[in-house]
Amino acid sequence: MSEPGKPDEPEDNPLAGVLDRLLARERGAAAAPAELPAAARSGVGVPAVARRVVVVAGIGPDSGSWAFRAACRWLHRTGGGVAALDLEAESSPVDRAADPAGSDAPAVVVPIARMPAGPEGVRGAPPAVQAAVLERLRRHEDAADVLVVRIPSRHRMTLMRGAFLAGGLIVPVDPEESAIADAFAVSREARESFLDLVLHPCGRDREAVVRYLEIMRQFVGAEPRPLDFAIEDPALFLGRLAAPPPEGFATALLVPGTPAPPAGLLELGTIVV
Repeated sequence: MSEPGKPDEPEDNPLAGVLDRLLARERGAAAAPAELPAAARSGVGVPAVARRVVVVAGIGPDSGSWAFRAACRWLHRTGGGVAALDLEAESSPVDRAADPAGSDAPAVVVPIARMPAGPEGVRGAPPAVQAAVLERLRRHEDAADVLVVRIPSRHRMTLMRGAFLAGGLIVPVDPEESAIADAFAVSREARESFLDLVLHPCGRDREAVVRYLEIMRQFVGAEPRPLDFAIEDPALFLGRLAAPPPEGFATALLVPGTPAPPAGLLELGTIVV
């Protein structure tokens, strides 16, 4: 699925390790999406059924940095904990002072895990190192109600897998023609790979979003619903997404062949003595 001239990924199946969950979801066995609990909590040990993952496509002149940061600020309004995972190795999220769209917004501190080596760094690491990194990522996502993930489009297989696992994809749309073309290419591939995948285009320029929607209608026959961070209810948005895999989103995304711990091997709890 990779585009010409862009680094490719190992030729693995983007559905590897998730087909069983897809079939279970189609049969109604998977838990239905639910809104986050209203009560504020410490963020540690949030049940997976209540947790949600929001995937942002790393496209455009700033690799989706503005949308990545805006989504974190927006989802913070739910009152729950928000954490970020950035798989973009070539650019860090732009500082808020350099972002005209966010410099006037209240400051929000969000814990972030960055992967300078990209997805290949984890996949190519020795087993012991790989296990340690995945465990640390698991604790990072377990400590929050919402995990916001930026995945660059050059890692197309990983991006498609992440969108499928999350149940949706935020597509940043910038006014440059090349940026609109990138948004269209990612959206078309996502719809062709997963017919029911929900696309959420968002943009700071209304005309760019309108142009993107026209192209999607003409060439794909789809009409994605634009996402407006200013008016959309984040709780309702999260309620339409899927629950993360039992083994953790990062594990299923980066190393889909990693088995989940066998049931009954270890139980943790409390005892009254």
